[in-house]
Amino acid sequence: MADKRKLILEGKILPTLLKLSLPIIIGMLMQTMFNIVDTYFVGKLGANGLAAISLTFPVVMFMVSIGNGIAIGGSSLLSRLLGSNQYKEAKNAILHTILLAFLVSFIFTIFGLRLAPKIFKFMGATTELMPLTLDYITIIFSGSLFIFLFSSLDGILRGQGNMTTSMINLGIATIVNILLDPFLIFGLSFFPRLDMKGAALATVIARGIATIWTLFYFLKSDNVLSLDIKSFKFDFNIIIKIIKVGFPASISQAIFSVALVGFNKLASAFGPNIVAAFGLGFRLDTLAVLPGLGLAATMTTMVGYNFGANKLNRTKKITTAGLKLIFGIMSGVGIIFFFIPKTLVKLFNSNPEVIKYGVQYFKYVSLTYGFLGLGFLSIASFQGIGHGSPAFINNLIRFGIVALPLSWLLIFIFDTGPSGLWTGMAVSNVIFGVISTTWFFYVVNNLLEDIKKTS
Repeated sequence: MADKRKLILEGKILPTLLKLSLPIIIGMLMQTMFNIVDTYFVGKLGANGLAAISLTFPVVMFMVSIGNGIAIGGSSLLSRLLGSNQYKEAKNAILHTILLAFLVSFIFTIFGLRLAPKIFKFMGATTELMPLTLDYITIIFSGSLFIFLFSSLDGILRGQGNMTTSMINLGIATIVNILLDPFLIFGLSFFPRLDMKGAALATVIARGIATIWTLFYFLKSDNVLSLDIKSFKFDFNIIIKIIKVGFPASISQAIFSVALVGFNKLASAFGPNIVAAFGLGFRLDTLAVLPGLGLAATMTTMVGYNFGANKLNRTKKITTAGLKLIFGIMSGVGIIFFFIPKTLVKLFNSNPEVIKYGVQYFKYVSLTYGFLGLGFLSIASFQGIGHGSPAFINNLIRFGIVALPLSWLLIFIFDTGPSGLWTGMAVSNVIFGVISTTWFFYVVNNLLEDIKKTS
């Protein structure tokens, strides 16, 4: 732990950033590969299966957003406590993060199971798609405990700077999920054929196994942050500190999930093939933005450690280096996706209309990936210094003020067809990156000015 702290506080910025980010990016890559493989297997059930999974995606993302919010809040608090050498408080913060995950999972299981039919009716699920959609989401809601604990424990690992163990945690969930998918979906060997239920069950089982492994890791670990439940002292202020950063992060990602509902609603005006094309394009986007998400996870930890240690100038340098790095990497990925969209889309669907509009999606959106990277890293840096609200405000601007209204205007007023949806997304990505980055440096520069005046 001492070596990790010294590396984050004193190591060369770019090598440290890359060293810590690489395991996270690999872990996220494995998770994304699971999403792609899951889409591949569900796609074999037909266009309705793919459309149903697209409809459930925003709801699942909403659950993940809440779990990630708890993880981000816990990670931010933990890294700042570790940066200031408060190890006893850090250990208690870990236990509070786990407690919060338990409580939230219980709420989602109870209310999710009761409200699922109404939710998907509102989202536009047809009588043909509703049974498939409910088959999937019912099992996901039933397994909420593992969904939330999985995210929260992974956030705790990242908050410690323990990126390699985080990668192993993500890897376990991914490998188990991919192995179970064909057996549970198609009924291979002695397994029953469960179709959509099989895909959901594979996800819950995989996260359950990874969660149990990580809990054992914490309980058996011999470092200063090993779990000691007997030493737990409930402190409502710790919950507040986690929520202060985590709640805006959750709302930010929830806005993203609600926006996906809106995007699906707009796409459904053109039929199930456009919904499938959008869902496919969006899932492939998650592969493209992996470097940004991996660097962002590392940024929260590095910024949190250095901010907690009162190294504000180094905090600014870390963010600057990260922004330059990610803009170059993600712009490069965007250029690749721009030139090979047909190859990508045809890997997962052979329907000519899905291919046509999937290709169109990437022609509009892929060249804005670099700006997405800027937004991700700026928001992560805000979270590292304990500022949660910018995540919420920036995503509200991105989706609620720009993407959805602009898409609606282009589609229904200017009659652009599906391209109006892609245009709205692309424009919002650029605005998101510019505003987030400008805002962060404005805040940090003001903090530095205050320090100069005080001294």
